[in-house]
Amino acid sequence: MSLLACSGPHALEHIQSNITISLVISGAALIIAAAAGMRFAISRQRLKRFISVVLLATLNPGWWLSAYAGDCGSTRLLASAIATAACAWLALGI
Repeated sequence: MSLLACSGPHALEHIQSNITISLVISGAALIIAAAAGMRFAISRQRLKRFISVVLLATLNPGWWLSAYAGDCGSTRLLASAIATAACAWLALGI
């Protein structure tokens, strides 16, 4: 497979795999946001950080970035992982 064009006999399976993994990672971001929400409800501190966690979880690239744009969904997978990691990092600070 080429880095710029996703083609070949197993391209569709690779795309579907990246879509599935990115959706799982994005789901983890929602779980992190829910946990941050519970923690925020208890402590009532850092409203801006809590809002940032919720926005990162709901606007995670795993929900909306296309996987069929030439790279078999690798960008979607990477962007979703980065956004979820940022969500977790922000949630730890609440």
